[in-house]
Formats: sequence, C-alpha cells, structure tokens
Amino acid sequence: MSELTDKIIKQLEFIGIASHSYMYMNRPPMTGQNRVLSILSKEDGLIQSQLAEIIDIRPSSLAELLKKMEDNNLVTRSESEEDKRIKHVYLTDEGKEMAKGLSAEATESEMFFQGLSDEEKQQFSDILEKIPNGWDDEFKKQSDQFVNPMERLQRMQEFRNNTAHHHGFDWHEMSRDDKRKFREEMRKGNFGPGHGFRKDFRNDFWDDRNI
Repeated sequence: MSELTDKIIKQLEFIGIASHSYMYMNRPPMTGQNRVLSILSKEDGLIQSQLAEIIDIRPSSLAELLKKMEDNNLVTRSESEEDKRIKHVYLTDEGKEMAKGLSAEATESEMFFQGLSDEEKQQFSDILEKIPNGWDDEFKKQSDQFVNPMERLQRMQEFRNNTAHHHGFDWHEMSRDDKRKFREEMRKGNFGPGHGFRKDFRNDFWDDRNI
C-alpha cells in the first residue's frame, strides 16, 4: 500500500466512524428490533421474507425476533389470503410510537457536510462511486453486506413505485388492501382478474426480493 492510498484509507475510516457517531448521537442503538421498527415505519406491511432480505438477517433469526416483538405488542403478522405461507408484518400503535424516535433528521446529514459546497459534495459522491469499480469479483460479492438496510428499502420502493406507475397505478394513492393485492400479483408475475389489473401482464425482470 502506497503512502497516499494508506492516507486515504485512514481518512475514509475516520470519516466513516465520525459520520456514524454524528448521525446516531444520543439516539437509541440500531438493534435488530429497532431496525425492524424503523423499516416498517417507512413501509408497513412488508412480507416477512422481504424484511429479512432488507435487514440482511437469517429468516429463522427474524422469525424469532418478530415473535418477541409480537409478545411485546410492537408488531402483528397477517397471513396472505392468496398464500398462507406468506406473512405480512405490520406495526401496532405501540410500535409506531416507538418508531417515531428512531428516524434521523435530514438536516443532520446536511450539517455534517456543511464544510463542502454543493458542487464539492457532488464531486465527492462521484469519486466514491468509482471506488467499487476497481474491486475484484470476490470482494464485490461481499459488498451487499455493506449496504445500509434503509438504502435497500429505498431501492425496493423506487423499483416498485416505478413499476406501478408504468402500468397506470399510483402506489401512494392505493388502499392498504389494494397494495397487498398488488404485491401478491407481482409475486406471481401477472395481474389477476378482479383487481382491475391487466390480465396479460408478465414481468420477467421482477425479483421476489424486491416485492
């Protein structure tokens, strides 16, 4: 490692530790329970297997965690009417109240980078995006574990919302029941009759993990 790259690694490590401390200063630690609460506060009713994918936790470990949260009246699980093996996870009123104190304020990230102009922040972001391009294939395979669960959720939401919009639906205006039906029909790769969806729709690129 050259002197310059060694310096960059140390700078990135310092900024990484500092940003984590800054964003979560005086906040509850992001335990498994708090991650579930935080994610469901952004997207209530997620499928249990999908929630495990976003948090990057074993399904069996998530099932155990959700059982404890159910016992504490923080979440409820509801079986899908279409497939009893599929369970949707919802926050209870008590869970929603606990989740309110977990989300970071957007202004905090702005304050952390107040030493940079908007142009410099964009340049910094562009440079950081280039770094993974030079990683070897084996290390790239491990990179998914470095992704923040909230970023995984955001990617899923953007993909789903764009898909819904492409087929004439506005996800944000759909009822809870219609959203559930939409997710289940997307899992099957088509829009079924009786829901106002196109019968002939097939989405070959849809991935169950993104539903």
